[in-house]
Amino acid sequence: TGIEAASFLFNTGVSSSVTLAATGIGTTALTLPSTAGKQYIVHSILASNVAVGNTEVNFVGAFNFDGGERSYFAKQIPIPTGMSVEMLKQPQVLNPSDRITVRSTDVGRNGADDIIDVFISFEEKTSTDLVGLGKGVSIATTTAIGIFTSTSNPSVIQSIRLANVTDAGGKVASIIVSDGVTDRFIVDNLVVPKYASIEVLDNLKRIETNHVIKIQVDEAQSIDVQLSAKKITS
Repeated sequence: TGIEAASFLFNTGVSSSVTLAATGIGTTALTLPSTAGKQYIVHSILASNVAVGNTEVNFVGAFNFDGGERSYFAKQIPIPTGMSVEMLKQPQVLNPSDRITVRSTDVGRNGADDIIDVFISFEEKTSTDLVGLGKGVSIATTTAIGIFTSTSNPSVIQSIRLANVTDAGGKVASIIVSDGVTDRFIVDNLVVPKYASIEVLDNLKRIETNHVIKIQVDEAQSIDVQLSAKKITS
């Protein structure tokens, strides 16, 4: 019932990959085909520090959903000298025509070329049960807003990712599951540090039919969120 039943094993279904150098002005790393009925599971976005000299670099990455929403999964995440950082602790579902954009910045967070190499691994699925979404500037209120409703069927939630998109310290967010009467908190007033991205789920979570996942932030447009799920239809 999960997005990937044993994703910890060697997954030969991961049949597509992209390798590129990030740029200081930003670049589109991947644009997915527009084929109806297809969805895509991004298993890994690895960013590697290849800067000359003993210097830290920073990575910026966003999912651009075809509905027009840009949602950052990484906003100036530091990559120490000689290191690489895996940006996805859980896979992310994307949809036809969705894009991944990336950017590299130097230790002063100014755009710079030839300092980060990026490796993306993903697979194509023929499915309408997978769910991939993200919210960014549309989180424009401090009241709880629904981001996903498990319409008609229960769902397995594989990933809920929160990214601090500000330059002004830790920002607070709560993730709520509502049955329409009672709210239950997956995380309550979680502080997402400056220049950080947090995967909320270590393991998948099931929600029942018509239950709603909501996000609530203390400061509008301070946190971006992405969610990946699969509706249980059989």
